[in-house]
Amino acid sequence: MKLFHVRKISVLFAVCFALIFVCACSIILPPSSSSNDCLEVLFIDVGQGDSTLIKFPDDKIMLIDCGGGQNSANQNILKELNARNIQDIDYFILTHPSYDHVGGVASLLETKNVKNVYVPKIINEQLFYDYSIAINIIREKGANVKVSCLGEYIIGEGYAFTFLSPTSITQSDSSYRDLNFSSSPTEEQINDVSPIMYLQCNGARFVINGDAGFSQENLVVNNYNSSIYNALNSAGVNVNLNSVDVLKVSHHGGENASGKEFLDIVRPKNAVISVGGNNNYNHPSSKVLGRILSSNENCNILRTDVLGTIKITVNKDGLILINK
Repeated sequence: MKLFHVRKISVLFAVCFALIFVCACSIILPPSSSSNDCLEVLFIDVGQGDSTLIKFPDDKIMLIDCGGGQNSANQNILKELNARNIQDIDYFILTHPSYDHVGGVASLLETKNVKNVYVPKIINEQLFYDYSIAINIIREKGANVKVSCLGEYIIGEGYAFTFLSPTSITQSDSSYRDLNFSSSPTEEQINDVSPIMYLQCNGARFVINGDAGFSQENLVVNNYNSSIYNALNSAGVNVNLNSVDVLKVSHHGGENASGKEFLDIVRPKNAVISVGGNNNYNHPSSKVLGRILSSNENCNILRTDVLGTIKITVNKDGLILINK
């Protein structure tokens, strides 16, 4: 991927005093990078759904999912984008075709532009009403559309982002095969095309999940233990899943994800759960909360139904600040 740099043109202020002679000129050189080299990650409160906004140190913008389309969810997403004067989204990721992750696309793209979009590999899009509407709107906008897949990565100044899963549909262990070759996909098969994503910036490490369940978590564990991800090293992506700083918990804390084997590796210092209050799914599951705390008894559990939008900042020295 291309390495992006942010440079600002110096501004020349000339102060001329009339009739006798031109006096001095001063040149002001702003810093070569913006945002104080900070990473901003916002887990936006969209109720029972997901939306994660990432502002990279070079001011590139990533949005992962956009809630279920409810007015309050749409307003919260636009509020955070507008507060940062964001018009263009450089990377937009739709994790999987469930409405609570893709339902807000129409509202979002009424006023915002998307450049590069990562989506699951779905052959028969018409099976998923909300997703088919979303992807058609995205195509009409002329965005560059790619499939979320192991091996795809984004590199910028001080940061790297990559997909740890799913594998390509050509691979026998691909969740894309399970979904597309099923005559009647199950909820588990739909959820399992969600990528498990890894972000490192200034030494801080994030694992961000959509709704992927045990099978995809175990695939990541096996690939990690087998050093499969080492192939990314030459690109500058050094995947280190041991005791990550932040885990975005899969499937709103549902009990069919966040398995022991996975948690025993990532042992999160902070676990973020995007979930709606008083939901009908018993999210987050007490079993999941127990498994998280068993992996790290000092883990800081952060919930959007309790705290609202959760903002995590990583400064240029790797210091993590949590606004809750």
